[in-house]
Amino acid sequence: MRFMFTMGRKIRHLQAVWERRGQATDKGGGGWRFGLAIGALGIIIAASAMSLPMYVPVATAATADQAAAAPQFPVQMVDATGQNVTLKAAPHRIITLAPSLTEMAYALGLGQELVAVSAYSDYPPEAKSLPVVGDAFSLSYEKLLAYQPDLVLADETLQPQAAARLRQLGVTVFVVAPKTLPDVLSTLRQLGQLTGRAATADRLVASLQARIRAVEEKVARLPATDRPRVYVEIWNNPLMTAGPGSFLDELIRLAGGVNVAAGTGQAWPQISAELILAANPDVILLTIKDKEEVLKRPGWSSLNAVRRGRVYEVVPDTYVRTGPRLVDALESLFALLHPEQ
Repeated sequence: MRFMFTMGRKIRHLQAVWERRGQATDKGGGGWRFGLAIGALGIIIAASAMSLPMYVPVATAATADQAAAAPQFPVQMVDATGQNVTLKAAPHRIITLAPSLTEMAYALGLGQELVAVSAYSDYPPEAKSLPVVGDAFSLSYEKLLAYQPDLVLADETLQPQAAARLRQLGVTVFVVAPKTLPDVLSTLRQLGQLTGRAATADRLVASLQARIRAVEEKVARLPATDRPRVYVEIWNNPLMTAGPGSFLDELIRLAGGVNVAAGTGQAWPQISAELILAANPDVILLTIKDKEEVLKRPGWSSLNAVRRGRVYEVVPDTYVRTGPRLVDALESLFALLHPEQ
């Protein structure tokens, strides 16, 4: 009995150590292995000393599923630049070099792992409190290195040279380059697998896919004649819009609209006022707050969108950032284009 009492105290002590160790150093889930080892050690020692038969629990389907869902490291993946990126353990000091990647990280539950971000990382609101290491045009390598990141996430279109330079400095960098809404969903899955959040990513993507399908089903039920012509104004001097190859063009199509700039052949073309007047859009979306100026432009009062009061200022970040909120933009755009639905 004295042996059992002593062993009980030792096992409880080891369990306390396990809990403290897990809270202090193991965000990625590795602490459960340490805990299982301690528990098994206690059972084996006690059973051996007392010459008692030892009960070994049989793994159930639930525990097997949990083990299968646990993060598996090392992880090796190929990024958008063709580089093989290997992580030996779940990253705990992540830096994002684009606001869209900051949003993705938070959506995957990685907010606690972020140590720094790029400029204009303002969503979710708590991202605004993180240190900034640069923007799309310049990056402070010295400041970034001071945060000792174990993973840097970059966007190929924003930092084409930064990734190569950081790799030369010994930093692990994973570059993404989503160009369509399905690409965004694939990128979320990639980042989930890379960071040990694959299960979270799968749930998130499944939810986003269901919301996209819901909009597509509504659009499929619309008559062919109910496809409003849409003009998106990105800038007003000179006039710039969103054409094929942009996320806005894709969102307009998915939401059941027709982009008046579809024939430009460019993602972000300049466009003439004459072309807009000739296209006579039914809906005008403004990503800058210039509605009053638009309504006063010569000849624009005859446009369907102006006559029917369908000129809307929208939050630009939701419509152009390559993150989960693109689905929010799709839903809100459908509501603007088809208010009767």
